[in-house]
Parts: sequence; C-alpha cells; structure tokens
Amino acid sequence: MSISHVMRMCNRAYPVKSSRMPRAGSNYAQSERTTASMHRDSRSRLEQRIVTVAEAALEHEKYVSPIDVLVGIQWLPQSTSDRWRQGRLPYLGRGATANLNKLSAAMDLLRSWAVRRGLKSVQRELW
Repeated sequence: MSISHVMRMCNRAYPVKSSRMPRAGSNYAQSERTTASMHRDSRSRLEQRIVTVAEAALEHEKYVSPIDVLVGIQWLPQSTSDRWRQGRLPYLGRGATANLNKLSAAMDLLRSWAVRRGLKSVQRELW
C-alpha cells in the first residue's frame, strides 16, 4: 500500500453527528451518554486514521515521525511542514489546521500505538 493510497483513505469524509442540546423535558442522562459515545466514536475514527498512516510510514520509511502523521491525516499541510523545517515558520502549531486539543489527542494516540508496537522514542537534532 503506497503512502498516497493511505492518504486518500485517511481523507474520507465521515458523517457528522448532530451535537444539539437536549430539548426541555428530554432525558438529559441519555443525551449525555449519546454525547460521550460520539466522542468515543470520533476518537476511534481518529485512532484508525493515525494507525493507518503510521503503519504505512513505518513500512515505507522504517520510522514514524509525528509531523509525518499530522501531514498524513491532513492536520498539517506539507507546505507548512516545509516552511517550518526551513526556519521560515517559528512555531509548527501555527500552521496546523486542528486546534491544540485535537493535536494533543492525536499525539497521545500515536504514542499509545508506538508503545503497543514496542517502538522506541528517539529524539534527534532538528535541522
């Protein structure tokens, strides 16, 4: 499976579930369970996207970087990554299309996947 194929798979549009507030007189507890379930579903879909991209990167490059995963799930444009690596963008997060909470969740999921795979974290000197 090629990286471009994986990226196409990760770019699928997922149906958006309504996050309406419960109506007056409705069972609020049921609404809370539904909301929590939607969050689990979103997290599960995000984990699936991250694992797919990370597995493809590991197979192709023999390593996985968080930046490559964020580019693969399209939360970080490749052009932004390039500008940051060239020193033309002071903070990588400024170019991300996801908010900091989502980026943090993505990094937690990537870290969990790496631990399950028995991968070792290695820091390297940036350009």
